Amino acid sequence: DYLIFCFKTLESHLNNQPLPTLDDHTSFPVFVTWKRKGLLRGCIGTFQSKPLSQQLPYFAIAAATDTRFKPVSKQELVDLECSLSLLTDFEPCGLFDWAVGVHGITIQFQLDRRYSATYLPSVALEQGWNQRQTIDSLLQKAGFQGRLEDIQEIQATRYQSTKDSMSFQDYQRSL
Repeated sequence: DYLIFCFKTLESHLNNQPLPTLDDHTSFPVFVTWKRKGLLRGCIGTFQSKPLSQQLPYFAIAAATDTRFKPVSKQELVDLECSLSLLTDFEPCGLFDWAVGVHGITIQFQLDRRYSATYLPSVALEQGWNQRQTIDSLLQKAGFQGRLEDIQEIQATRYQSTKDSMSFQDYQRSL
């Protein structure tokens, strides 16, 4: 199971042990998310479709060392939950041509520099946001200080995902 592999990878990393290997050449764009007691501890991924044997070890550790947070520590392991999102069905769309809880959304635009940001399909739903609140939050996440109305041209892409989650306790029971 991919989630078991993510936990094994993080555990090995935190204990300075050799990382496990995964013999799976299935390719997907992927995001790994770590939460502790329901709060985000890290979320990193890619829109590039590459074998999960390459992606999962890298992103399991990258998400646990997400620079927006302090790196996950050994002591936190028992409180962690891992989520794995395999992304599918990417398509350009209008800025509000997507459904909360169904689609993830990526925005890109160019002003003084290039701006981009994404939210996975579950984020807006978990936050209780409507489409406009989600777009406004994406603008901030991208580092843009202005308002949506200040942007002449913005590209949006919607996508879907298959998401599974596992707690550390479930991981331990699986061993």
